[in-house]
Amino acid sequence: MGHLKADALSAGLEYSEVSKLELGTNMMSSLNGKNIISRLGRQVIELNLENNELGKSDEFSDALAKHIIGGRFILQGLNLSQNYITDQQVHSICSALGTKNNHTLKKLKLSKNLLTVKAAKSIRDLFINSSTKLCELDLSWNNIWAKGGAAIAQILKEDLSLRVVDLSWNCIGRGLQQGEVGE
Repeated sequence: MGHLKADALSAGLEYSEVSKLELGTNMMSSLNGKNIISRLGRQVIELNLENNELGKSDEFSDALAKHIIGGRFILQGLNLSQNYITDQQVHSICSALGTKNNHTLKKLKLSKNLLTVKAAKSIRDLFINSSTKLCELDLSWNNIWAKGGAAIAQILKEDLSLRVVDLSWNCIGRGLQQGEVGE
């Protein structure tokens, strides 16, 4: 989806009552994503943007965080899988999700990105330091090693609302010496 098509779509979305938006596999850039996010209304409760290129710059994640903090979204499901999302971008999004304006997110999918232990710790901090109560968390196909797995395990100890956790195709078994326990 080029810039012109993304702009046309985002202009139409501004007046739409769409509650579930599926925009996966559209070759959207970070700028395209920013333009779409900036025009979505509160009625959007599920947003699927998987398999795009939203993480190649911070424009999209910054816009998403800004609109979450502003209480513009009441998202229940967010799929950002396979978007080149980085640890820093996850930190920005998690910080926004941890604000008082967001208590609705139930599903977060971040599979097939560029995530490491830093993202896992940002997600752990979101759970432990806020009232956000996810039911599903998908971090599969990233580069999360043992200490990241331990950070996610802390969530499971403290938050009984989390029912589905996918850490498959990471390197959870790597990064600790024999007998060492993750943080």
